[in-house]
Amino acid sequence: MKTVKSFDGTKIAYYKRQGNKEKPTLVFLHGVGGNYTTWNKELEFFEKKKYPCIAVDLRGHGESDVPDEFEKYSTEAFAKDLDVILDKEKIESFVLIGHSLGGCIALTFHLLSKKSAEAITLIEPSIVYPFNHDQLLNHSSFTTKLLRKIAYNHKLRSEHFPHFQDIDLSLKGVTEYAHIIKHLLQITPIRSIIYSLDQNEKYMHEHFKDMKKFVKSFEHPLLVISSDDDDVCLPENAKAICQLNKKHATFYLLSHAGHKSIITHPKEVSFTIFSFLEHVK
Repeated sequence: MKTVKSFDGTKIAYYKRQGNKEKPTLVFLHGVGGNYTTWNKELEFFEKKKYPCIAVDLRGHGESDVPDEFEKYSTEAFAKDLDVILDKEKIESFVLIGHSLGGCIALTFHLLSKKSAEAITLIEPSIVYPFNHDQLLNHSSFTTKLLRKIAYNHKLRSEHFPHFQDIDLSLKGVTEYAHIIKHLLQITPIRSIIYSLDQNEKYMHEHFKDMKKFVKSFEHPLLVISSDDDDVCLPENAKAICQLNKKHATFYLLSHAGHKSIITHPKEVSFTIFSFLEHVK
């Protein structure tokens, strides 16, 4: 893993592999609660195809620093981190591949940076915030309030939940989505998850029109991959992104992949992206 100090001093870790210099660098951006290893199968596939690859650990995730301040989890901060990595690696030709939150970061990057990707792939994306504020990750309002209470209270978090794996989300009253949060908490600090989601909610409400305008004006290939049973970022919302740019956008619908196709359907995802890239000049 390589690291770089970002614009605000936060250490950002990222995986890098060399490839054919005539091919664009593929830059992978994971979703909330994940890390670069969620792309392991895709990275293995594209490295065999001789594509240079970078997979970022978003701030607060993986081996990157975990800031205490809520402000440091803004969607803009994630996008600026990407800009810093591209500058450090002197990468000019690149394709952004973002899953869920990573897709929003890919779009935000283009609103802030003078750089532009040769193509963008959005996997299970939405430009409409997918959750009700009081039902984080489609969870019950009770569980949402509990998680926010823990995340925003340093004393409570450090004294009572030093190991976030110990939080029991299987108690009565917790919905069927408990396994999602329980899995995320096993690999990512709770404040990183809650801060990232709350900041993203704020950003998407404020910049919905900006993101729509960008998608409409993007003059390079855009691939949107969704799943017919994604109950987080709904397939109709993903398809609506393509409708904004019929000239350059391609929509691909997976079957029974939920909201984690990059883990459960890596071969189909990889082949779909690869076929798409064959048309990228």
